[in-house]
Amino acid sequence: MPFTVSHAAAVVPLARGRLVPSALVIGALVPDLPYYLPLPVDPAATHGLFGPVGADVAVGLAVFALFHGLLRAPLVDLAPAPLRGRLAAAPRPRWGAAAPAWTVLSLAVGAATHVVWDSFTQPHGFAVAAWPVLEVGVVGPHRLYNVLMYLSSAGGLCVLAWWVVRWYRRAPAGSAGEGVLGGGARRRLWVGLLAAGAAGAVWWAASPEAAVSGYDFVRSVLLGLLRGAGVGVVCLAAVWHLLRAARSFGAEATDEEK
Repeated sequence: MPFTVSHAAAVVPLARGRLVPSALVIGALVPDLPYYLPLPVDPAATHGLFGPVGADVAVGLAVFALFHGLLRAPLVDLAPAPLRGRLAAAPRPRWGAAAPAWTVLSLAVGAATHVVWDSFTQPHGFAVAAWPVLEVGVVGPHRLYNVLMYLSSAGGLCVLAWWVVRWYRRAPAGSAGEGVLGGGARRRLWVGLLAAGAAGAVWWAASPEAAVSGYDFVRSVLLGLLRGAGVGVVCLAAVWHLLRAARSFGAEATDEEK
């Protein structure tokens, strides 16, 4: 499969109008979530023709709520000051009466881009089944759909890097604010997050699946990296919310003493 993060590149041109950018990105990534987490849904369901209007939207809504309710604020606070100021100044989603419908539509559109993309790069994809030319051998055991997978994964990462640099240069530099984290705590959490990702990569690199081939080794390392980093992000968010609650409690106690 193409590298999961690369799928976000497909929704970059769509992040305008009333579509919800964060929902588009989540929708573009969520079909691969069963590869990373023990979810009660099969990857065949999230990658099927009806996945974008069924399983992908259901799982995507849960991830969307988790991101905005638990993860977004800690991740913004963790960012370096110049980036933090730009993220703080970025427009927030408008939660009007039509917001739920636009969120669901954005999740479905994002998931549809993922399913269509994968259909050209997986042996059981409907595009591969429809066009035998995609199964032509190119180099060794690698068929054309394999080559498309590698090239599109790299191309997607390049598009994302270009978009991030372009956004950073154009975004207004707002005030970073004090935040919950101090400089020392922010650095320690960054180290912990990197360590979690590295630990996940090492753990899955030692798995039996990684020893099958070079491709399986790279795939296992990337899966482990993202799994470890995901666990690290959730732990980071929990620590951040505890620190914020403690600070709020301390401020209230000080006010009462006055």
